[in-house]
Amino acid sequence: MPAIQTLVTEYKVSVRANGGNSLVQVNCYRGGQEVGILFFEQNRTVGQASVTSGTPRAVLRYPLEMFDPVMDILRNEKPILLTLNASHTYGTIG
Repeated sequence: MPAIQTLVTEYKVSVRANGGNSLVQVNCYRGGQEVGILFFEQNRTVGQASVTSGTPRAVLRYPLEMFDPVMDILRNEKPILLTLNASHTYGTIG
């Protein structure tokens, strides 16, 4: 599967608790189509990036401590580019 590189024009944040662990999920969109999902979890190290089956969407996993810096990027920087390398092991948002 090829690399993913796309603009992010909108995003939606949701927070849930699951058995004592918090999970923050940020769904990223371009023109209304979902192009990526960012997960922020407690007690997690940065995880390997991946891609969903079907319509390709980049999936990036971060420790919860990275939520504020990433949200700062989403709120204040434009344009936002979401990328995932061709082997789907490395992704960026910025």
